[in-house]
Order: sequence, then C-alpha cells, then structure tokens
Amino acid sequence: MEDHGDGESQDDTLNKSEPGADPNFLRDGVQLLAQELMDAEVTDLVGADASPPAPTSRRPPVRSRGHA
Repeated sequence: MEDHGDGESQDDTLNKSEPGADPNFLRDGVQLLAQELMDAEVTDLVGADASPPAPTSRRPPVRSRGHA
C-alpha cells in the first residue's frame, strides 16, 4: 500500500478501528456497491434483469392414455 504522508499505509489506517468492529466492513461495503452498480449497468445495456431465470418443473407433461 502507499504511504500517505504520515508514515502509515492505507491498510494501517483502516485497521485502526474501534475494538470489536469488523475490519472488513468498508471493503465489503465497497464490493457490494460495485456489484450493484455493475448489475445496474448490465441491466441497462442488455435491457433484461441479470438474475437467473425462475426454476421450471422437470416433470414431463401428463398425457391422457385415451381410455374412457
């Protein structure tokens, strides 16, 4: 990481959090935000939602046997 003038790297600065705080909170938040922005951009470009299609039944259709 780069030094930002006071002899500490950005990681050192970010790791000076409150006791008991999640050190990955900021990283996870940025990752989530980036993913949501990419999904929105893909949806806008493609014109469709990026979510997987709804599951369908794998059972074959029921056929009548012609018996009366």
